Parts: sequence; C-alpha cells; structure tokens
Amino acid sequence: MMLQRKLGDVANIISGVHEDRYAPEEKSIEYYYIQPNHLLEDGSIQLETTILKKEKIQPNQLVRNGDVLIKRLNHNMALVVSNITKPTIVSINMFIIRPNKEVVPEYLACLLERAGVLSQIEHISGTSASIKAISAKKLADVRIPIIPIEKQKALGQIWYLTKQKKKLLQYYMQESENLLSAIIDKLITAK
Repeated sequence: MMLQRKLGDVANIISGVHEDRYAPEEKSIEYYYIQPNHLLEDGSIQLETTILKKEKIQPNQLVRNGDVLIKRLNHNMALVVSNITKPTIVSINMFIIRPNKEVVPEYLACLLERAGVLSQIEHISGTSASIKAISAKKLADVRIPIIPIEKQKALGQIWYLTKQKKKLLQYYMQESENLLSAIIDKLITAK
C-alpha cells in the first residue's frame, strides 16, 4: 500500500498578506505582489504588481524559489515559483505551500492539479458554495501519496514539460493567427 501523508506534515502552508490602504508618502517598504489573476494555466506568472507595507514582512511569508502557489478561492491550478529575485509576497487570496525535503515541488504541484486531490479540496471547501474557499488548517489535512524521490522528480518533470508544451502551443496558435491575418491583409491590399 502506498504511503499517504497529510499535506501539513510534508509542507508548510503559509497564508497570503493583506494589502494595506494608506498614502504612499508614509514610511513604507515596497514588495512585489502576486494575486490570483496573475497565475496563468501554463504555469507562469503574468504580471506582478507592487505594494507598499508599513512594516517589514516576516521572512517566512516571502515567496521563495521552489514554493508552490495556489489560489485560496476556487482552486484549480498550482504554480511552482522560479526566478524570484526581489522580495515578493502573495495576496490573502492565495497560499504559499513550501514543501520539505520529502516532497519535490513539481510533484506536489502536479498532485494539487489532479482529480483525487482536487476532490479532497472541494470536499473540505464545501461543494454547495458558489465560491469554494479553503483554509490553511483544512488544506493541511489533505492527504497526498508519497512515492520515492526519483519517481517524484520524474512525475514533476513530466508535469513541468506538459505546462511548457501548453505554453508553446498557445504561442504557436497565436502566431499562426497573426500570420494568417497578415497574409489576408497583404492579399486584400495587394494591387
């Protein structure tokens, strides 16, 4: 039988940060700020905004490379963070899941997008609610299969490559559409 562990036993679940509302003239610290609508299905972050905070954010609340980000409301995808170079935080409507050494981040993200884990999340967030919200405490109780690290790496790599393939296919479709439009415009305006 495959070993199952609670998510909270193999990862830290960190809630996002509230956005302060105050005049920018006051003493403040600038952070990059990731919101749910910045996450794209291909596993990338579309745009980070910046926000000002009156007080310094605790180091464990800063996004790190290797963290997994998920939405707190209507969860449907996961993103593994890479290339973070500046102090970055996430919205209160997101969670940072920071896996320990037992779990490969890409494997965890893959699981968080699979039907079995999604159904557990849906169950704990309430299936009748129109907006499904999850708490850090309930998310910590989600059970995930723990397989050998080498297999986690392999599955995580397949998940990552699938995300990259999706991104490239979307780019290809957009460029094909642009080419078709350019050809049509050229033929219609040709003399």
